[in-house]
Amino acid sequence: VAATASEACDLNGVTSDNKGVTAEFDSTVATRLVLTVPHSFNVETYNSSSTPTFALNFDISEGATLTGGTDNLKWAAPDFEAKKFAVVDGVLFYDGAAVAGNTMKVTAENNRATKSYTFKIEVAPVDADATIASIKVGETEAVAGEENAYTVELPYGSDITKAAVEVETTSAVATCKITPEAVEGVYDLTNGLEIVVTAEDGTTTETYTLTAT
Repeated sequence: VAATASEACDLNGVTSDNKGVTAEFDSTVATRLVLTVPHSFNVETYNSSSTPTFALNFDISEGATLTGGTDNLKWAAPDFEAKKFAVVDGVLFYDGAAVAGNTMKVTAENNRATKSYTFKIEVAPVDADATIASIKVGETEAVAGEENAYTVELPYGSDITKAAVEVETTSAVATCKITPEAVEGVYDLTNGLEIVVTAEDGTTTETYTLTAT
């Protein structure tokens, strides 16, 4: 006996692979999703090669389909790979085109039951955070000291001339430049590294050092 197609049609939540993008349900309107993007993601015009894009992962009822905008573009469904989103002058774009309206609809597996939602775009204030959250060399976490100096004690026998270094900035939209640069993905820590973090505002910077023993 074949199972009955589900009539569940809920949007349970939305996440993004980009740490700077958040999505939460409005505290005053239960069916409205508030999508917040970093200030630098909100561009004036769309450019396929330079406009920041991001993925949205929709948690919907099993077997259901989610469509967005008045054009009912498919954004989520079983075995469906969605395109990227962007924000242009406060308007949500999908796959390079503006989304018409601000509606979303979840259609149940049985293709009869539906539930409607709306979304709202918010742009975060420009971020001036240029701090570091953590530095890891291989599997070892570096220790922060005074004057932005990090040190790491590596296991015996480690080759400090070919070290994998991972820097996590506190802000998801800050950038960092490491000197000397990596060669084939690894760094030479013989004389240490200099790490310059630049905040989203483009002017706030912090300089850090990393020394290995």
